[in-house]
Amino acid sequence: MKISFEAMPIQNFMIWVTELAGDEKFVSHRNCFDECLDSERWEVNAVISEEGKAARFAIVFNQCNSPGTTGWEIWTDDREKALACAHKVAERLGLTLSEK
Repeated sequence: MKISFEAMPIQNFMIWVTELAGDEKFVSHRNCFDECLDSERWEVNAVISEEGKAARFAIVFNQCNSPGTTGWEIWTDDREKALACAHKVAERLGLTLSEK
């Protein structure tokens, strides 16, 4: 797994997690939890959601899904707060955060 943080053009930021193991059967347009129980996706999504809520962002949502990748958008103009949240996510997942 790899995690990165990216500033977007209009007051928001993305946390990307790529190379999710066990995600080969993931299909973004349907509920496929039972087909990829071993995917790292479920833990990653839970951690990002929890940390976004703990940071009290107005909007944190799972914007991008494809096999092997999950991307969460954080709506804020506070780069430092968003970056701190991304670092907490990386720490909980045992990963090193990279910035795009």
